[in-house]
Amino acid sequence: MSLQWENYGDIAEALHESYPETGLINITNKEVIRMVNALPDFKDKQEPDDKELIDAVVYAWIGIETPPDEDITHSND
Repeated sequence: MSLQWENYGDIAEALHESYPETGLINITNKEVIRMVNALPDFKDKQEPDDKELIDAVVYAWIGIETPPDEDITHSND
C-alpha cells in the first residue's frame, strides 16, 4: 500500500515501527517531513499542501506511543 499525507494514521504507524526511539516532545515539522519521505511506501509530495497534516501525523504517532490510560481515579474509601 502506498502512503500519502492524507493517510496520517498509517504514516504514524509506519514511523512508530521505523523510528521507535524517537522523542516526540520536541520533534520539528522538518524532521517529520524528512522521516515520512524516507518511508519506503511513501508516494506523495515531499510536503503536504495542508500543513495541519504534519500535526495530524505527530498526534497520531503520540497516540500510538501513549496508549489510553487505565482508570486512574481509584477511591480508597
